[in-house]
Amino acid sequence: MTKIPKDAKPFTSIPESEEEIDLGQVFKCFRRKYRLISCITLASSLFSVVNAITQPSVWEGRFQIVLENKQISGSSGLSGLASGSGAGNPLLSSLASGAGPLTSTIQSSLKTEVKVLQSPSVLKPVFEYIKTEKAKDGANVSTWNYSSWAKRSLNVVLEDQTSVLNISYIDTNKDLIIPVLNLISEAYQEYSGRDRLRNLNQNFSYLESQLSTLRDQSTESMKAATAHSLKHSLSLKDGLPSLTYSEAGQQLGGEVTLEVRRQQIKNKINMLSEQLAVMKSPVEGRNYMSAIFEDNDELFVKLQELESRLAQKSALLLPSDTSIRALQREISNLKQYINRQSIGLIEGQIKNAEAELASVSRPDDVMLMHRELVRRAYRDELTLTQIESQLQSLRLAKARKTTPWELISKPALLGSPIAPKKRQIVGIGFLVGLVTGSAVALVAERLSGLVFSLEELKGQLPGPLLKHLSSTEQKSWTSEITLLAKGPLDVDDSGAIGIIPVGNVQKLQVEKFADLLRQCQKKREVIITTDLVQSINCATQLLITSPGVATRAQLTQLNERLTLQGTHIAGWVFLDPDLKL
Repeated sequence: MTKIPKDAKPFTSIPESEEEIDLGQVFKCFRRKYRLISCITLASSLFSVVNAITQPSVWEGRFQIVLENKQISGSSGLSGLASGSGAGNPLLSSLASGAGPLTSTIQSSLKTEVKVLQSPSVLKPVFEYIKTEKAKDGANVSTWNYSSWAKRSLNVVLEDQTSVLNISYIDTNKDLIIPVLNLISEAYQEYSGRDRLRNLNQNFSYLESQLSTLRDQSTESMKAATAHSLKHSLSLKDGLPSLTYSEAGQQLGGEVTLEVRRQQIKNKINMLSEQLAVMKSPVEGRNYMSAIFEDNDELFVKLQELESRLAQKSALLLPSDTSIRALQREISNLKQYINRQSIGLIEGQIKNAEAELASVSRPDDVMLMHRELVRRAYRDELTLTQIESQLQSLRLAKARKTTPWELISKPALLGSPIAPKKRQIVGIGFLVGLVTGSAVALVAERLSGLVFSLEELKGQLPGPLLKHLSSTEQKSWTSEITLLAKGPLDVDDSGAIGIIPVGNVQKLQVEKFADLLRQCQKKREVIITTDLVQSINCATQLLITSPGVATRAQLTQLNERLTLQGTHIAGWVFLDPDLKL
């Protein structure tokens, strides 16, 4: 009977889906298939070399131009239309707030400008010129379209945080680069002037169309304000708010408004009322308030004479003297008379002031209407003046020639082609061939079904691995086979040992192994056979194999035949050419 080691494992097939990638086996595969990999890599490299050589050279030219987000001359003055008293005009508000065509054009951003410069509206003549030149060289340009050409050959980029525009153009025709760049430069400079002139014309037409309407409107509003003021005996200044007195006074001669006059009269009435209250009060010395009236001058002179005589007599006579008492009575009567006369004068002045106040007063609805009419007339007149000023500025701007966008670098051709990059193409071709060849090698080896991995063989072959021998260093076999013969193969001396090659193992290696085994087992017969019917009578069966000599299908079939045979396998020996001792 065959001696079976205690650590022998039953045969179990490892499913392919559960196999792990062994990098060592992958590299061994590359080494085994190096010829295939080399051929594919070489073919890919040669193809890339031919491709790099045959591809036409691609040339590039560049130039730079400075974009100016220009505002037309005089346009800044339009913002002043909405300042001051003109802010209430809907037309001025429209112009100043950006609702009009002028301001909306001014506020266009540089990014929008760049998009316009890439559009067919600017560069379509350049595109047509290129199509004509290409057609002369025999190219089929019937299917060309502007978008594809611009995306393929033209690059327009605005530098970050600047108004510098970088323009580059690529083409296989070296002689066409500079003419095309010159055409693009001319188109851009023409566009800069064209855009300015178009804006000037648009704004001039817009403001001129408004001028006639504003003239009529200003005339009508001034007529209405004047008619209303004459009807109610008012001046134009009477309709202006107090905040515009200083501004309007320069045009209206500095006359006092009705509102100011009413306030002055009211202040006068208040002052006279205060004086009247003092005159009617019993306070001593109120007669001195009467001195402000010229009608009391003679009475005050007489009062001063009487008071002087009283002072002289008081110094010589006693207070009880009849002459002194007579003077005192006369002075008291004179003061009372002066006081009564002063009260009458003040009351008369109050009545006169009240009559004057009534003459300058107007009903509220009349004043409100007058103020509205005057404000409208003044606003329309101011708007008309501003519009006329802006039209004059636009005329000057149209007459003035402006410098087009500045070229900060002239169109220039790069010194060497930008494509094809031959080294890069060849390098990529080499890498593609290497990767493709490696993949093909792995696939080819997998499709061959040959088993090279020792680990996979351990799972596919029945019995344990008894010995791992180097097939290239057969001198070491003697001692190893001796240990093998005295160990796992040491059974009954009468039984034969059957060596069963698994796969296409080299015949010389198998015979060498059998000869060394016979020398160690002189009493036992050692036979080499692939016929399991012949080996069924052997006391010991030993499998021998090498990497890549048996397919998975052969291993499966061998296991099935051994199962049918029913004879135990002592184990197997692996002859490995890669094993270095």
